[in-house]
Amino acid sequence: MRHLAVSSFKPPDWGYSHAVRDHACALAAADHAAIHDNVMLAAAYLHDIHGFAPWVKPKAIIRMSTPMR
Repeated sequence: MRHLAVSSFKPPDWGYSHAVRDHACALAAADHAAIHDNVMLAAAYLHDIHGFAPWVKPKAIIRMSTPMR
C-alpha cells in the first residue's frame, strides 16, 4: 500500500504525505475503537486515488465540479 502511494500519488505533498497525515489523524481519532489498523491504512491511502493517473476519470471530475441543484 505504501509503495503504491509513494510511487503513484504525485505531487507527494497532497498525495502520499496527505495519506500519511490522514492515517495518523484516523488512528488518533479512533482511539479505542474496534477498527483494525490495516482498514484505517487502506482507507487513508486510497480515499483520493481517483485523482491520480491511471485511476483519474475526467468525467467524474466534471460531475464533481458541477454546482449542486
